[in-house]
Amino acid sequence: MAAFEVAHTYTEAEIYDVQYAQINDVIYLAHPNHPPAKLTRFASNNWTLVDMPFVGGPFYLDNYIVSSGTTSILTSATITPSGTAGSVTLTASADLFIPSGSTLGHKNTYWKIGNTLTSATTGLAVQGYVQITAITNPSTATATIINTLSTGLNATTVWAQGSWSDVLGWPARVTFFQQRLAFARTTVEPQNVWLSKSFIFEDFAVEGGEDDDSINLQLASSESNEIQWLAPLKNLIAGTYGGEFSIGSGDGSPLTPSNSNVIKETSWGSEPVVPQKIGSFLYYVQRFRQKIRELVFDFDTLNGYKSIDKTILSPDISEDGFRDITYQQNPDTILWGVTTNGTIATMTREVDQQVQGWAKQTTDGNYESIASIPSATEPHDEIWVVVKRTINGLTRRFIERFKSPIVPARQDMCWYVHAGLNYNAYTQTTTPTATTISIAATSGTSVLVTSSDVYFAAGDVGQRIRSIDANGATVGECKIIGFTSSTIVVVDIKTDFDASTYASGLWGLSVNTVSGLDHLEAKQVKILADGGTALPDKTVSNGTITLVHDAFVVTAGLPYTQYIKTLPQDKGSQRGTAQGKTQKISEVAFKLNRSHKGFSFGGSDNTLDIVSYRQASTLMGTPELLFTGVIPNLSFNGDYEYGAQIVIQNTDPLPIELLSIITTLDTNDK
Repeated sequence: MAAFEVAHTYTEAEIYDVQYAQINDVIYLAHPNHPPAKLTRFASNNWTLVDMPFVGGPFYLDNYIVSSGTTSILTSATITPSGTAGSVTLTASADLFIPSGSTLGHKNTYWKIGNTLTSATTGLAVQGYVQITAITNPSTATATIINTLSTGLNATTVWAQGSWSDVLGWPARVTFFQQRLAFARTTVEPQNVWLSKSFIFEDFAVEGGEDDDSINLQLASSESNEIQWLAPLKNLIAGTYGGEFSIGSGDGSPLTPSNSNVIKETSWGSEPVVPQKIGSFLYYVQRFRQKIRELVFDFDTLNGYKSIDKTILSPDISEDGFRDITYQQNPDTILWGVTTNGTIATMTREVDQQVQGWAKQTTDGNYESIASIPSATEPHDEIWVVVKRTINGLTRRFIERFKSPIVPARQDMCWYVHAGLNYNAYTQTTTPTATTISIAATSGTSVLVTSSDVYFAAGDVGQRIRSIDANGATVGECKIIGFTSSTIVVVDIKTDFDASTYASGLWGLSVNTVSGLDHLEAKQVKILADGGTALPDKTVSNGTITLVHDAFVVTAGLPYTQYIKTLPQDKGSQRGTAQGKTQKISEVAFKLNRSHKGFSFGGSDNTLDIVSYRQASTLMGTPELLFTGVIPNLSFNGDYEYGAQIVIQNTDPLPIELLSIITTLDTNDK
């Protein structure tokens, strides 16, 4: 799979300030230094990125001019068009037009000239406006008439420049709301919100005030706070540096130019991180980036919105602050947040069950950005990240995807490493040519195995051939003892086969060496081989690792540690609370679901014991199977202490689903 690239004009420093809104295969992008852009997907390898072809405005205040940061109101200044259609010359009685220089100035901008006209076709008011194509001097410009002007060839004092330009700034925030495309915040109008016509996302004409006309409004605030984001809830929510505003009709009806109402709901303040919606709740990053708040409409007490701190029980989870967040809906409701320190903080949130819990994800490197998309092949939302890693002394950035948290049915398909790759001997027999095998006998020694296509090599002597059923269970295995040709080998059968022929995908040839790991050059990697941890860890050299024992399915990648430290238990004594009293955990039990049993536990990082070693009954060459049930009566390595806690740690590339921890706890009354 190759990356598909689309050329753009954003600088590296600007990328994180780009906000976007998506509808089907179209994404609208906003950045204060660039015109709104439109990214369209026509096919997986056919994308276009163009400036959004917006029309109809929007327009700034009548007779207002901004030059070198100074605003002037020129109520007596006039503009006279030289014609009524096509290309015309605009002559102003004052210096209104800013020529191109370091920016385009007023070139390509829209200007409203004159009052509205009534359309003979629809009977609706239509605003006349032009688009400037060239500027001769500050009082003379060439323009193309877009909508017929009401002025004819006469001078008029009714004029306004477009709100979006290199002069006044470009909108920096974007979202969709009630079938309208909404933009907000330019340099000159930092508290303005513009909504398109209903269902006509690129038309921002404010004409006769019809219900489906575009909407241009300003937040009612005593402070000049820039809008940091827009998000749709029951109302349109605008987060500013000084507070959160709702924009609605006031009576629950659709928003129109005549009924729009702006209310300041809370005063916590926001950062320019696009919020995420979970059900009817909106999660946003509070000013200074240290907290995530949950915005929800409170019908019972406020009849308005309230904003709750969701990091209050884990105030350090944000580290130096959140820089990006996303929401994974399936298989669990999880809010993912990337911190400026390069870690990920995840909040599992089940509102109806009143469940909330934070966890931290770290890696060998720094997470920089994150996104969630529905999987095309599995029943969950995929989490994609940009990760900065140091590989062989060089800084590299990777786009990586988290595998599903659901433990796969086949243990050999577990994937609990970072930046990992997988080799599957069974799928290798399906490509580039589907290759089948036939076995001369289902048991015995010196048996011929014949492949339907060229597959074997002399170096395969000593390797194994294994057949599996549709569930991945072994149904036969042999060891190659001789090479006859690229389609015939001689084998000794170690496990009797259940058939004499096997289709492609149901048999494989083991390997000792796995290549293709160039992206982890010189890194030490963890290895899962046929469902078990392959030791020792290996260091990638020339993109390759060599296993101690051959295997059929190999997953290798950067290691990470699964780690839990419980809160102290407030298990009371005969004399009341356990607070301020010493405790000792003497025994512990774990209730697990399809989990690795080789993890460690103890009272601290320095007193860890292995839960369960490899069982003597487990056949050699096969992994210890994942366990479901209760592991009881484990002696606990701990002493009397204030606030006894349990540490659980797993460094193997296998899962732990811990359902409960059961402890035997003594509390000292003295």
